[in-house]
Amino acid sequence: MPPGPNRHFQTLNDDAFRQHVANRAEALILARTGNRQEAMIAFDVNGQEVLSKLGRAAEIPFTREEIRLLTRNAYLVVHNHDDDTPPSEEDLIFLAGVGAQELVAFGGTIRCRLRREPGWPPTHQLLTAFHRVDRLVARSLYHDLQTGRYSGDPYLWPDRSSHVWDRFQREFPEWFTLIRVER
Repeated sequence: MPPGPNRHFQTLNDDAFRQHVANRAEALILARTGNRQEAMIAFDVNGQEVLSKLGRAAEIPFTREEIRLLTRNAYLVVHNHDDDTPPSEEDLIFLAGVGAQELVAFGGTIRCRLRREPGWPPTHQLLTAFHRVDRLVARSLYHDLQTGRYSGDPYLWPDRSSHVWDRFQREFPEWFTLIRVER
C-alpha cells in the first residue's frame, strides 16, 4: 500500500526496519531448513522480497536470470551458515557481484552483517586485498600454532575466518563494516 498523507514509508535505509526484515528472514530460513542446508532471501530497498531460494548443505546455486534479477533489485540478502562462520569468500564475491548493500550471514548462535561503505572498491581490488589478508592470517596462525599460542587449524576457514575478517576490517575500514552479534 502506498504511503498516505499520515503514513511513513519505511525503506531498508532505516537500520531498525532493516533489522526487523532480516530477523523475519532468519526465522523463515530456519523454519524451512532447520539450519541443515543453506537458504537465502533477498529484499529490495523497500523490504519487498525479490528472491527466496533453498540450496544444498554448503551452497546455493543461481541461474543467470536469478543473478540478473538480484543485480537489478537486491538491497539486502539474508542467508544461513550451519557452521556459525562469518561471511565466506563466496559471500563476498556474491555481494560484490550483485551489488547489494548488505549481506547477513547467520548461524545458530551468531549473526554477521556485512555492509558496503562508500569507499567500496572495484571487485578485483576487493578480492585481491581479501586474498592477501587471508594468506597473511593463515601464515601468522600457523606460526602461532608452532609456538603454542594457537590451537585451531590455520588452514580451515571455520578456524581462521574471524581472524581474517578482523584484520581485513582494520586494514580497510572505508570499504565495509562487519558487525558480529550473538543471536
